[in-house]
Amino acid sequence: MPLLYTIEAGDTLWGIAARFLDDPLRWPELLVRNPQLVGHGALLVGETLVVAPDDETTPTQLKMLPIEVRRPTVRDASHASAAAMISPDAITPFLTYPLLMGEIDSTTAGHVVTGLDGDVLLGQFSRFYAQSLPPSENGIYTIFRPDQALIHPLSGERLGTAARFLGTAQLDTPGQVAKLTIVSAVEEISPGDRLIPRPKKVGLPYLYPTVPQVAVDAHVISTFGSISGAGDYAIVVISAGSEDGVAVGNILTTLHPNRTLLLTREVIHPQTRGDRCRVPTAVRTTVNARLLGCSERLPGKRQLTSGNAELVDLPEGRSGELLVFRVFDRLSYALVRRTERAVHSGDRVVSPGA
Repeated sequence: MPLLYTIEAGDTLWGIAARFLDDPLRWPELLVRNPQLVGHGALLVGETLVVAPDDETTPTQLKMLPIEVRRPTVRDASHASAAAMISPDAITPFLTYPLLMGEIDSTTAGHVVTGLDGDVLLGQFSRFYAQSLPPSENGIYTIFRPDQALIHPLSGERLGTAARFLGTAQLDTPGQVAKLTIVSAVEEISPGDRLIPRPKKVGLPYLYPTVPQVAVDAHVISTFGSISGAGDYAIVVISAGSEDGVAVGNILTTLHPNRTLLLTREVIHPQTRGDRCRVPTAVRTTVNARLLGCSERLPGKRQLTSGNAELVDLPEGRSGELLVFRVFDRLSYALVRRTERAVHSGDRVVSPGA
């Protein structure tokens, strides 16, 4: 295993630590051995890092660097691009529009009136009228509407109300009743939807994964309507925030709850001679398995004792890994970094190794 490594596009400190140190959470050791990273705050493609293998008996790899005599003069130098810590497309939209209704001053937000021809369902490139528009420096507005209430799964406490992002619009004609064009839309826009000035472009932060300083015990409270659960690079909301010690960059583990599996056995008898179906050669038994929902009734005692049904308790297990990228007082937004099974609402969220 080499002591020197040249950074390639897409590399992260987390990934390099996992590859060479067998543990992604040992990434701070790379900063200790490469203090220049602290200076420029990024991984630069083509830069050479010093990495230490776990086996200290591995011989040191030497690299001869070219010697150049430099004199004061004006030179053109190309700057290497910084390697992204995570996929920019995964969270950039969530950094440029509000996530909670509490972030928005509803008294200063404009609202959609109708389409130019009285349309009530508007999409991309539709033109519409709006009232009470606040001023925007670039003439771009974010369109949203109040969404689901974010409820703590155990206490039932309301932690906030999500702001549902619908799209963006460009101001065409200002006025008391302004005219705008929808330049992008993720779903249909209707009269009554709200508009606020779109903030200036937000740069992608460099998120260095860290272990929380406190023991976290929370739950996933939203996967944004995904019926089949959240997969890699999906966004989820968890029921813990800054008041609980959660910080941007924290790595958390999700655990799926213990479930009950119902096994049922059914005996299939041969067909009679009068049937036109193909006659089976012997009696056979089939076994069906189904996970019981929380509100489903359990099989009766007679069915269980007859041997035709059996209940199997499945233990709690790891479902995925989260990277927190935005934190509020009582809840946080996180990126699903890696999954072993889909992450669902209700999954527990704990500190790594808990």
